[in-house]
Amino acid sequence: MILKIAWRNIWRSKVRSLVVITSVALGVWAVIFLISFSSGMVNSYINNTIQNEISHIQIHNPKFPEEKDIQYGLPQPEQLLEEVSQTPGVKSATLRTISMGMLSSSKGARGVMISGVDPERERNVTHLDKNIVEGDYLDIDKRNPILISKDMAEKMNVRIRSKMVLTFQNEDGDITAGAFRIAGLFDTGNNAFDEFRVFVRKDDLSRLIGDTTLNHEVAMLLDNPSLLDTTMTQLKAAHPDLLVQSYKEISPEIELFES
Repeated sequence: MILKIAWRNIWRSKVRSLVVITSVALGVWAVIFLISFSSGMVNSYINNTIQNEISHIQIHNPKFPEEKDIQYGLPQPEQLLEEVSQTPGVKSATLRTISMGMLSSSKGARGVMISGVDPERERNVTHLDKNIVEGDYLDIDKRNPILISKDMAEKMNVRIRSKMVLTFQNEDGDITAGAFRIAGLFDTGNNAFDEFRVFVRKDDLSRLIGDTTLNHEVAMLLDNPSLLDTTMTQLKAAHPDLLVQSYKEISPEIELFES
């Protein structure tokens, strides 16, 4: 009886009822759209951060992330890379040599983080090669190539083939420098990352540092991200003296987005 009365009341004023029904429907649709849009934005941000910057898991000397001192390298890095690469769930891994330094040209200078990478291994872990918007990747047959961001190039008023000088500490703690030529410009879409990071070949950076065996970071990509916790447990058990961190620990804001 109540439902019958309610139904009659709804259609007593058809225009009013249609307006209310339409308003509710549009409101529900708008909420669903906003939730889907926000979810897509968050997932895109997380994927870009993993693919362009962090990877799924990184391993360091426990003192390196805080101190950023080149003396805190990884013990037996090549052996470590081999062991990590054979860990179940790890799709690909790479070694990196990292140094804080100064990038300068005839037009100006700025502080940067220098990442020395293996060009072939790096392309299997991050999208660095795919983010090149002008010029070439680091696998070109030229001496001392360097990749800087498009934004950085514009602010420093430099371009492809411009000469750049990197200044940083060598293994003895003395200041050393090396001349590089811009091979390519990249754009990850993250201005904070792009304006601070430059990439060179690991062999070139290690040679200037004075220790070709020096490596500070292992970065790896997983076959199945849902097995992150399982893989982390395995790596921590296998390397208890090293700092094993997931992308959630390296970039805590990602975990907030995922929650």
